[in-house]
Amino acid sequence: MAFSCPTKTMAQTSLKISLHGLDCHFTWKLDYSISKLQSLRETMIDINSSEGVQCSWAGHLYNLLAYLHHALGSTEDALQCLKKAEEAIRQSSPDDVELSLVVHYGNLAWVHYHQGELTESQTYVEKVGRLLRDNPCSGLVWGEKGLDFE
Repeated sequence: MAFSCPTKTMAQTSLKISLHGLDCHFTWKLDYSISKLQSLRETMIDINSSEGVQCSWAGHLYNLLAYLHHALGSTEDALQCLKKAEEAIRQSSPDDVELSLVVHYGNLAWVHYHQGELTESQTYVEKVGRLLRDNPCSGLVWGEKGLDFE
């Protein structure tokens, strides 16, 4: 009979609790049917692939698209979108770039958790914690959340 190490189990439980405390697509109760998720994903792909579309919220679109890919079982596509999201956010928010990445880091924490990469997930949870501790009055998360619930 195999037993798991209690400290590892406790660490996983603690990480899962921390993940649920993040403000990101994975905790925003975006529970849609598979057909709705697919429809949203196709709409996001259409918006992102439109020629000449340059907008300040492209990073937020890529974050949502990453969540949709993950929810539909495509982790690799989700990670590619998260990479594009970070690039877009860094380009559009040079002054407060780290704060603009709070939701993004939360999404990365969840994707790495689901891949079993607990150390990487914990790293992103800690980044979010530091950013929010150092900037408690930021409204950037609410702005991104508002875009996704329109």
